[in-house]
Amino acid sequence: MKNKRTIKNFIKFISILIVICSVFFIRFSHLHKSKELSECGLVFSKTFFIESNLKAKIDKILVKEKDFIKAGDALVKFDSDVLDAKIDHIEKKIAFEKEKTNYLKFKEEKALEAYLNLKKEKSPDLNEIEEKLKNLESMQLNQKIQKSKIDILISEEDYLKTLKKHTIIYCPCDGCVNNIVSVDNCYVNVGDRLLSIAADDQSYAIFKIGKNKSSRYKINDLVNVSIDNYPMTTFQGKIVDIKDLACDNFIEYKVFLNQIKKTADEQKLLLTSNMRAQIIHE
Repeated sequence: MKNKRTIKNFIKFISILIVICSVFFIRFSHLHKSKELSECGLVFSKTFFIESNLKAKIDKILVKEKDFIKAGDALVKFDSDVLDAKIDHIEKKIAFEKEKTNYLKFKEEKALEAYLNLKKEKSPDLNEIEEKLKNLESMQLNQKIQKSKIDILISEEDYLKTLKKHTIIYCPCDGCVNNIVSVDNCYVNVGDRLLSIAADDQSYAIFKIGKNKSSRYKINDLVNVSIDNYPMTTFQGKIVDIKDLACDNFIEYKVFLNQIKKTADEQKLLLTSNMRAQIIHE
C-alpha cells in the first residue's frame, strides 16, 4: 500500500514537471517567433594598423586590448634614454662652442682695434699693417667657422628632439584596441606592426537580401540589428547605400551600426569585421 502511494506521488510530480516545462517551452517559442531574424549579413569595421616609426626599443605599451580610446591618446612609448643622452651631450657642446665664440669675438675685436690704431699712426709700417690685417681677417674667418659649427650642432639637436617627439605614438581616431602584437622592452624596426585599432564610428554591416523582400527597405531607413557575439544587445542601423547585384537575384544593403544603450554607463561593445549580423523584425 505504501509503495503504491509512493508511485502515485512520483507520477503526479512528473506530470506537474512536464506541464511546467511545456509552459516555458511555449513561452520561449512565442518570444523567439516575435523576433523574426530573417536577413543575415556580416559586420565590417575600419581598422587602423599602428606601425613603428623608429628602429628602437619599446619602453611600454600604454593600452590594453579592448580598451576604448580617443584620438590623440598615447598608445606606445619608446625608450628615449639614448636620445636623451645624445641631446644632453649636444646641448653641452653648443654651450661650450658659444663660450668659444665669445672668446673669438673678443680676439677679433682686439685685432680690429690693433689694426685701426696702427693705421692712425702718421707713418705706419706697411708690412706691419698687412700683418695686422691678415690677423684680423683670420679672426673674422674663425668667427664664421665657429658660427657654422654651432649652426650644425643646433640642427643635430633639432633633429634629435624631433626624433624624441616620435618616441610616443598617438591614436589616430576614436576606437577600441582589438589586437596588440608587441610587448614592453622588445626591439622593433621601422614598419613593424605594434597593434590595431577598430575605429569607433566606422562600423557597418553588409546584408544581401533577395529582391522579393527588398522592397521593404530604402535609403535612410532605420532598422534594429542583432549581432551574434552580443545576443543581449540591440544595435540601431541606418541604411546608407543600396546596390543591385546584377550577377544574382539579391540587393546589397550597407547599414551603419550604433549601439543602443539601456543606461548611460552601459559598456560600449567592440564591433570587428566578420561578426554575423541580422536585421530584427518585431
